[in-house]
Amino acid sequence: MEHEFNKEIITTTGDLLSIKVPPPADIDSFFVFSLPRSGSVMLNNIFSDVCQRLNIPSLQIDEDAFRQGIDLNKLADLSSLYSEKGYCYRGFRFFPNYFSRISLEKHKKILLVRDPRDVVVSLYYSVQKSHQLPPEGGVRRYLQA
Repeated sequence: MEHEFNKEIITTTGDLLSIKVPPPADIDSFFVFSLPRSGSVMLNNIFSDVCQRLNIPSLQIDEDAFRQGIDLNKLADLSSLYSEKGYCYRGFRFFPNYFSRISLEKHKKILLVRDPRDVVVSLYYSVQKSHQLPPEGGVRRYLQA
């Protein structure tokens, strides 16, 4: 019986990203994407529950990187985490550059989209009410540019 293992990857800035990789299931791998402010948290939570109940291992590379303080733009090629069989790859709010060597044509994909007008309203209230810019620093300068 296969066991979960940690895959450690060095980022372009020398940081260490550690991803827990469970043993694969007997399914074709598939991807779950959504656009920002389109219900991505809800979709991710649904697939977390569905995968858990169906014993489908899932990988959330973006979330793991965020929790470890790794800038997603600093992730190089992570195709070593990819397997044609056995996994649900989820939690993406864009197509990540670090999977650029993977052909998605042969895989099933789920993409959640939302009316752009609703996205703009959601973004407005998110920025105004819950995701305020920090008073200073690089993120503020980047977002105000």
